[in-house]
Amino acid sequence: MNKVFNKHKSWIGIVESFGCNKDTAKDIVQDMYVKVQVLINKGLDISYNDDDVNYYYIFRTLQSIYYNQYNKEKKVEVISLDYCEQVKQSCNLDYNEIYNDVKDILETLHWYDKKVYNLLETSTIRDLSNKTGISYHSLYNTNRKVKRVIKNKLGL
Repeated sequence: MNKVFNKHKSWIGIVESFGCNKDTAKDIVQDMYVKVQVLINKGLDISYNDDDVNYYYIFRTLQSIYYNQYNKEKKVEVISLDYCEQVKQSCNLDYNEIYNDVKDILETLHWYDKKVYNLLETSTIRDLSNKTGISYHSLYNTNRKVKRVIKNKLGL
């Protein structure tokens, strides 16, 4: 555990890089020490090559604590049903017209982009990648590009 304490300033710097202030970073690092000590007492070995600390494990622990704290503090705004009704009534959207506009936009795209977008209506990117052998990232980027083009042309 002393090897972990020796890198105290590094741990604080890592947590600050997640986007929080120094005081919060210190609190998260202290929580990490407690969590790691409890796990060491249960038999966890965080050494790396018997000479150093497993930095990746510490990083992931700090990241986990940070995100747990962030999610607890995040305020969720509750939208009332009355507000939803007001928005619905104030929007005069003709969904058939929008659907036809999207179809027209798709017709102007490259055949590959159109095919990927249409296939992803009934499948996930991962499934399509596994079935076709096309990389996940290629399919993801194509789908994202098509959605961006549609949004731009619809003015959204």
